[in-house]
Amino acid sequence: MHPAWNPSCFATLPNYPRLPRGGALGIAVETLTLPEFYRRQYRPTQLLGCARATLAQYEVALSHYNASGDGLPISSLTEIHLAAVVRHVLGRGSSPATANKVLRHLMAILRFARRKHLIRHLPRIRKLREPERLPEAWRLEEITAILEAAKAEPGAVASIPAGAYWESLLLACYDSGGRIGAVSAMRPMDVDLGHGWAKLCAENQKQSRDQFFQLDDQTVRAIGRIWDRERPLLWPWPFGRNALYDHFRKILKRAGVSYGQMHGGLFHKVRRTSGSLVEANGGDGSRQLGNSRAVFLKHYWDPRIAPRSQFSLLPRPQLAD
Repeated sequence: MHPAWNPSCFATLPNYPRLPRGGALGIAVETLTLPEFYRRQYRPTQLLGCARATLAQYEVALSHYNASGDGLPISSLTEIHLAAVVRHVLGRGSSPATANKVLRHLMAILRFARRKHLIRHLPRIRKLREPERLPEAWRLEEITAILEAAKAEPGAVASIPAGAYWESLLLACYDSGGRIGAVSAMRPMDVDLGHGWAKLCAENQKQSRDQFFQLDDQTVRAIGRIWDRERPLLWPWPFGRNALYDHFRKILKRAGVSYGQMHGGLFHKVRRTSGSLVEANGGDGSRQLGNSRAVFLKHYWDPRIAPRSQFSLLPRPQLAD
């Protein structure tokens, strides 16, 4: 018999570590669920200083998990249970990309549980195939229509005339190419109207880096109409984030432009527009948005607006008339 098949050779292999029984978690591992482990240990230790958007993504993933699971302890989870989560996400009409994002967040928690020896075998499940969609931006004439609709917005937002509020906010998004979370967090002190410059603060940026951007005279005038040194924020919004998206949808509908149902088709489309139009006019769209070149080309560059076709290099066959 070959030595590798001798059962006695397995006597030297280490045993799996014993699963701890509660310890600092204050609960028996046999009953510890994934959401409990997230709340008690993963979030307090692994998500320190994370952006609110990141925390929200974990909460979304756990809500899908809770809706599809049966309260099993974390040590009993298998690929079957993760597949049930994926089916639940898809069953609600979400895309494969959303299902994969949910899986990534759940697997991050499970990997940490494995490092803590709370589970012996890490469940494995293949991610879904994601159709690659081309990024869509607005053309200049569409941005103009959006701004005209914004200027005509009636009423007020936090005592600021709504038309002036939305016009200046959208122009700042357009000039900076910034994410709405970073732009809406700007303070009066972050704007230098005299020199036409503004700043997106690092703590509000996905890349955790300050970003300065130039303001067009048009934008300077628009911000000047709402600027108030005493306000904590340039654009205070007294409602929830979803209300901001819903309000913007109404403006887009009045402007007669196409937009996406999800958040990526709203303010993020302004961001794509800013980068794509810079690219179309000979600039570097990735520099405008603060992305790597690869990320810009995959997620932000609209080839209809900033074509990079090789067609002009294609020799033509000589055919008789």
